[in-house]
Amino acid sequence: GAGASPAKASPRRGRGSPSRKRSRSPGSQWLRQAEDLPEEEGLACMICHEGMSVRPGALLGVYGLVQAMPHLACSLGRVEGRGIGLSRAAAVVAGDAASSTTLASTVSAFHAIHYGCHNRSAAATSRPEWEGAAIRNSRMRTNVMVPLVGARVLPGEFRRAVERYRSAAEAQCGGGATGSLGLFLHDARLALLRMSRSEDLAANVGGGSDATNLNLVLALLDVAKFLFDDGDGERYRDLLKRFRAAAASAADDDGSGGASMLHDAAPFAGVLAVVLLSPEDWAASKAQLFRALIAWPGAPAAAPLAEAAGAWAAAAPKVRYALLLSHLRRARDRGHGPQLNDEAIARIRAALAVDDFSALDLLEEHEGSGSGSGSGSG
Repeated sequence: GAGASPAKASPRRGRGSPSRKRSRSPGSQWLRQAEDLPEEEGLACMICHEGMSVRPGALLGVYGLVQAMPHLACSLGRVEGRGIGLSRAAAVVAGDAASSTTLASTVSAFHAIHYGCHNRSAAATSRPEWEGAAIRNSRMRTNVMVPLVGARVLPGEFRRAVERYRSAAEAQCGGGATGSLGLFLHDARLALLRMSRSEDLAANVGGGSDATNLNLVLALLDVAKFLFDDGDGERYRDLLKRFRAAAASAADDDGSGGASMLHDAAPFAGVLAVVLLSPEDWAASKAQLFRALIAWPGAPAAAPLAEAAGAWAAAAPKVRYALLLSHLRRARDRGHGPQLNDEAIARIRAALAVDDFSALDLLEEHEGSGSGSGSGSG
């Protein structure tokens, strides 16, 4: 017995050694390769679970629902401030106050997916494209993808995604009145306007939150910045320049309608300022911007914010809009990622929950703190 065991064990070990090598060779190599794969640290595609850090060259987007907003139809000339800085006669023509344009607004639960993964998933089923997408989107309605700006995504591919969004948005509105850049700028403006009015943005989608839609606004602003950097939008730069000049020199309304034009254009100018202005220009212009935004038409432009705001019921949406602009600008200055962090979301929620004139003090205190303190995004 005792002497036979080693003799029997030895050939088993001999036969087992190459066997273990053969069985380990493909399996252990696969495991080592799997262990060596980088893990996605940021927003990840719902299909392949990879994102911008693992596949920086793959275009990532988020599902959204874009819809026409007839209750927010407006005169583009008035809302964009096209008449500001022009002669009175030219301002009337440029302002085009009699016209009314319906624009599109997007909401999102901010569920990410690569465009390639979406296309392959859509091709692999007999379901209509967006019916299948809604299933992937946690059963939430969707009819569009909003592209996320990535440093290594090919510009041509990103442009195609922008045009795909434009086609979907214009299909909802029955035509194109603004061009691609204008669509993203006004989409951001309408989202902020609806949030400032406490609209339930998740009602038609079946999910999402204020946090996911704040992330969406940042994504829309990032796309707008890409389009500006890619050569679009000189007329919007000019509109912002004229708005800033008029707001900086504004005095009591002299009857020409200048204060009223500034007030009407302030929400859109604020979006442009968040995207375009340098930190120094933002710091120099924000007080005039917020005064024009919060003041009612005809109010003294140099009045203190608390006096210009009037009754809180009328002022609250305007103050909330200013707070949203301020926080989003802060996030952009700090180099936000695709999503705001929890601290930033909590700060914005606290600001929007203020229900009296102390919000004006909060706004002034927040603006006085500058954009360089603290850490993290937002």
